[in-house]
Amino acid sequence: CTQGGCLMELAIQLGIIMIGKQALSNIQEVMLPKILALYQRWQVSIPKTKSTTQWEDDFKHIPFGGLFEEYLEMVLQFGFITIFVAAFPVAPFFALINNWIEIRLDASKLVCATRRPIAFRSSTIGIWFNILQILAYLAIVANAFLIAFTSEFLPKILYQYTVNWDLIGYTNFTLAQAPVNTTSRECMYIVSSYTL
Repeated sequence: CTQGGCLMELAIQLGIIMIGKQALSNIQEVMLPKILALYQRWQVSIPKTKSTTQWEDDFKHIPFGGLFEEYLEMVLQFGFITIFVAAFPVAPFFALINNWIEIRLDASKLVCATRRPIAFRSSTIGIWFNILQILAYLAIVANAFLIAFTSEFLPKILYQYTVNWDLIGYTNFTLAQAPVNTTSRECMYIVSSYTL
């Protein structure tokens, strides 16, 4: 990492995940059901008669795979957004756009590409709610540490308690001096005076 820290590299990585990976996931979510539907129609191959009933047409669709993958995708996205929002503040905007597209793709997949799923009554989302709560608490701690260790907050507090409360001389505190006998003039470079 550079003197400024690794925050920029983290932001680039999150940008790639939030934009690129989700775009590829949406393309896969469009193409895979179509390919599986073609294979299913070829495998079933109900003979053509004058007219087929609706249930015979629906049988040609691929079976519904369940909601586990959909919940997993949303929980992972929530984790990336909340845990690293301090490093990549526009992540919620990209997630909003992705979720808007995702709703349309899932609706199309459920209506046109899969067999009608059997409905089960449920009042909660099950264990996923507990996972989301854990992610929310983890996000608070992670963002606090991310802000604390990538900003000047901790060095300033250290300077206030050890040297001078009103921050006079803080800039010189953050610089290190080269020994006088190594150069003809005084040289200062950025280094932390205290290691935490």
